[in-house]
Amino acid sequence: MTMLLGRYESLGVLGRGSMGEARAARPVDDPATTVVVKILRPDLADTPRARQFFERETQYTARLNHPYIVRLLDSGIDELAGPCLVLEFVPGSTLEQILRREPMLALPRVARLAGCLCHGLEAAHSSGVFHRDLKPGNLMIVNAGTPTEFLKIMDFGLAQLASKPFLSRESLSGIDQIVAQGTPAYISPDQLRGDDVDSRADIYATGVILYEMLTGAHPFPYPTSEAVMNAHLRERPPRFAERNVRHLPAALETVVLRCLAKYAPERPASARELAIELSRAVGFDIWETMIPLEEREAQAALPVAEDVFPDTPPLDPWHVVHRAEAWMPDRIAVLKLGGFLKDQQADLLHTEPGLLQARFHVNVPATSFFGRLFKATRREGVDLDVHLDRPNPTENRLILSLNFRPTGGKIPDDRAGYFRRCEHLFDEIRKYLM
Repeated sequence: MTMLLGRYESLGVLGRGSMGEARAARPVDDPATTVVVKILRPDLADTPRARQFFERETQYTARLNHPYIVRLLDSGIDELAGPCLVLEFVPGSTLEQILRREPMLALPRVARLAGCLCHGLEAAHSSGVFHRDLKPGNLMIVNAGTPTEFLKIMDFGLAQLASKPFLSRESLSGIDQIVAQGTPAYISPDQLRGDDVDSRADIYATGVILYEMLTGAHPFPYPTSEAVMNAHLRERPPRFAERNVRHLPAALETVVLRCLAKYAPERPASARELAIELSRAVGFDIWETMIPLEEREAQAALPVAEDVFPDTPPLDPWHVVHRAEAWMPDRIAVLKLGGFLKDQQADLLHTEPGLLQARFHVNVPATSFFGRLFKATRREGVDLDVHLDRPNPTENRLILSLNFRPTGGKIPDDRAGYFRRCEHLFDEIRKYLM
């Protein structure tokens, strides 16, 4: 008997993909339940960056609880297998499997599935989570071919968290490399260019999927990944008529091609906006039609990402709190904050999503009698926590909360000088962020 994470009994391999393999399993404390355990590929799991993504992001994606998203139930690193994601088991076929049998789907069916997809994406994006690897193989179709057909989005487990920008040590020091995460056939030009990626990368992938379902062909059906990615960057998708598809509304083609725009601002701004545009094109409200039963009963949407800033000021009188706002992509914020820390000769203590911690050392005059007599100086430290939040993942508006405090909680000898140093550091940060 093979155990995973010490609490799931493996029942066999369900499939293998680019990131690893999926196994059916059952919890030892609930043997009547079936779950899916996804195990990262060994060579990916052994890289520090893969483990960093895994540990950082699964704690956030576990909060996604929506009828059109496969739920992440548990996660951890198994001693033998490596990083594992435990997902709810959803019976059905992937859209990829369905398109192999039926390359072109009827318009009403595409519209209903698009409604489900837009609902799921809007819920995730509103919580600050992007998929970044959306494709037919990650869409599970339940009750396929029946009037109750719907889909669930899989594999949000390695999504990027957007509302809590992550400024890694490598990126702050300028040695980080651009990593394009995604499947070549569905990857957005933004990811390939190394731009800051937001929810509209998922809108692009949705456009590719809609194009396939409606025309029976990929917009760029080239034999090599290099050729496909080059086309994503530079080529115009063929018109539907060039695929010998002439029975669909022209307005629908316009919406799909807008999703496939090379630059994010030219695409629908959100999944909800995409649903509105598709509804106008097909002649019925796909958003209203595909509202999940659970949502109709609850009459409430998913909560957005939680606010990282406390409403009450810190109790410690030596804590100095400032807030700042900057309009810039994460990539620019990395460069500017990294330059600030380098110029101030600060020690970078810790980074995690939404948080950066640093320490500043300053030479201050000694306050003792002999210290003043001989004009001696001593080292005094100031610690800084920078909380970062992006309230709207589709905008470049970045809010920073800066909490200064004495290193080690030691009360400064020169109290007025301490507060002046905190104000000086804040003024310098603002200069870098302008």
